[in-house]
Amino acid sequence: MEGITYGTVIGTTSKNDYWGIEEGREVRLHIFHVQVCNTMAPENALGLKCGKDNGRGKGISIGLGQKFYDYGILVAEIVDMMNKSEHKEDVEKMLQLLQLSEHRVQVPEL
Repeated sequence: MEGITYGTVIGTTSKNDYWGIEEGREVRLHIFHVQVCNTMAPENALGLKCGKDNGRGKGISIGLGQKFYDYGILVAEIVDMMNKSEHKEDVEKMLQLLQLSEHRVQVPEL
């Protein structure tokens, strides 16, 4: 993992009878993008070094020609990043975005 970017996009729905969407409803999309350096990406032809931030020295193959074991590596790298004290402020901001919903689902206790 090379980094995570995140943000919120605010939009307004258009009417769509097929999907039952009403016009004029405000929606918020909280978007999180995990940046990986894919070993098969075209930018690697430019000599970019994959894995410069993860200590493994190689990229993660997600998508075309994927190696499914890389998903576990990616999850581990995300968790490692979230647990580092220097990222605490950003991690708290990301988690706050996920908790701002007016329409929270209440999960009953078992």
